[in-house]
Amino acid sequence: MDLQQISLRVTKNGAERALVVGGVGSGKSTLADYLGTDFTRRYSKSRRLIADTKPRYRAEVTVQGRNAKHLYRKWGHGQAVPGSVLVYEPEDLALAWDLGYRVAIVQGESMADLVRVLDVCEAFFRQANAKVPSLLQVDETCDFFSANGYPKGGSDVMIRVARAGRERGLGGLYCSQRTRAIPVSIIEEMERLYLFRLDAAGDIKRLEEMGAPVTVDDMPREEHAFMYWRKRGGYDDLYGPYRLAL
Repeated sequence: MDLQQISLRVTKNGAERALVVGGVGSGKSTLADYLGTDFTRRYSKSRRLIADTKPRYRAEVTVQGRNAKHLYRKWGHGQAVPGSVLVYEPEDLALAWDLGYRVAIVQGESMADLVRVLDVCEAFFRQANAKVPSLLQVDETCDFFSANGYPKGGSDVMIRVARAGRERGLGGLYCSQRTRAIPVSIIEEMERLYLFRLDAAGDIKRLEEMGAPVTVDDMPREEHAFMYWRKRGGYDDLYGPYRLAL
């Protein structure tokens, strides 16, 4: 299947929301990279914010204009994002767009960093405008919620993007290794599902809340293989497995 057939769109009904789930090493993040990049290319005036709490993405420059390579000198991994700028605070976003960047990354790994990441996501939500296609790409959605699904850091912006982003031209690409901690209010809003190998049957069960006709037997077993489903009134076909052409 060509990437164009499964890519995220901004339609007359608003921006789409999608869920990419899969265990460690399954290929989840690789597909998310392709989907995010495709969105940026598809919409020439679009803006994309990557909320990275592992962290795993390498920005090209800082918002001050310095090469960001030195920030990742201890990393032995990580996907470089062409044309991306690293932002730290909410006010950095407006500066990044003014400087002509279209892909921003906010990242961190401590609880203090999580609050800062949420603040930047909040600013991204407030800036969203239906005339400018936007996409929030969340690398590990469960990092923003407690085991019972309650938002961490005092902010429910991840939920609001899923529930109210459509009308603002703001799409959501939510990635996760697990589904259990993701609130029902997010899962119910998802319109596309990309399902890689999951290690717990309970995680598959949660996808019923999305409306996806998925059972344990449907789950792909091979690395870099995924099933695809799109919510479209009464549309119950699950497609795949497809394998990433790496």
